[in-house]
Amino acid sequence: LELSRSKLDSIPGLLENQEWDAVRTILKTPPVNFLWNMGDSKNPVLQLAKATDEYDLVELKDDIAISLQMCDQLTYDNVFLPFQPGNGKIKIKEPQELAIKAMKQIDDAIRMAKDAM
Repeated sequence: LELSRSKLDSIPGLLENQEWDAVRTILKTPPVNFLWNMGDSKNPVLQLAKATDEYDLVELKDDIAISLQMCDQLTYDNVFLPFQPGNGKIKIKEPQELAIKAMKQIDDAIRMAKDAM
């Protein structure tokens, strides 16, 4: 979980530099992808919840997954935005906010797990 958290640190800067592929690579590869798109059986937050009997982590697992999934979706949308109809606005602030939110949520999960041990 701590390794996943550290890998997310670079995402706001990468988004600022419009390095969409680099952001999506972080989100879609281990260990970060286990937090949101590989199913519950591989989710480390759910594993911590079961190991510590701290079932507030189950809700937090879902919150982390939503933040990361939406960050990925908005980043993906930026890749294809030039080819889509509409105002052509690239979104940087929104996925940055979601990445920061996910990092705070992961920090909370780490703290809760440590407190429960």
